[in-house]
Amino acid sequence: MLNNGYEQCVTEPTRGSNVLDLVLCNEPILISSINVSPPFGSSDHNSIELRVSCYAAERPTDRESYKRYLWSQGDYESMALYLNGVRWNDLLTTNFSPNALWSAFCEVLNSAVDL
Repeated sequence: MLNNGYEQCVTEPTRGSNVLDLVLCNEPILISSINVSPPFGSSDHNSIELRVSCYAAERPTDRESYKRYLWSQGDYESMALYLNGVRWNDLLTTNFSPNALWSAFCEVLNSAVDL
């Protein structure tokens, strides 16, 4: 972590009096806010809400399409139920590189949002 220049961004306890949940970033200025919130589902860890400032490298051309979400109309209870049913241990034990794990994690999140 230190050799690659990552910094821990969570400074509040996330389980009891311990900081167990991590948000690592090599450009902490990109994280505009980070909050520790109550747990969701049956977790015994608090959730972490963060805002990342980023931009799209390219916009699709007129002929290409891309998704736009209406976040204010999201069914977050159903998303939480879906994510609570994911077998996270299977995901962690079948993706052996950071890139593979990140791709699998993004796929799960994108599936939840698409549903």
